[in-house]
Amino acid sequence: MASTGHHHADPEHQHTHDEAKAAAEESLEGVVKDTKLREELAEQKLEQAEQLAHEIAEKKQQLDAAKKAAKQQ
Repeated sequence: MASTGHHHADPEHQHTHDEAKAAAEESLEGVVKDTKLREELAEQKLEQAEQLAHEIAEKKQQLDAAKKAAKQQ
C-alpha cells in the first residue's frame, strides 16, 4: 500500500472528526447544564441553611428567655 502523504481529504476521517466535535459540544452542554443545576441546588441549600440558622437563633433566644425566667422565679 503506497502512502500518499496527508489523508485529510479522506471523507471518513472528516466524518469521525465532525462526530467527535459534535460529541464534545454535547458533553460541554451537559457540563454547563449540570453546573447550572449544581449552582441552583447550592443556592437552595444556602437559603435553607440561612433559614435554619434564623430558626435556631430564634429558638436560642426563646431558650435564653426561658432560662432567665426560670432564674427570676
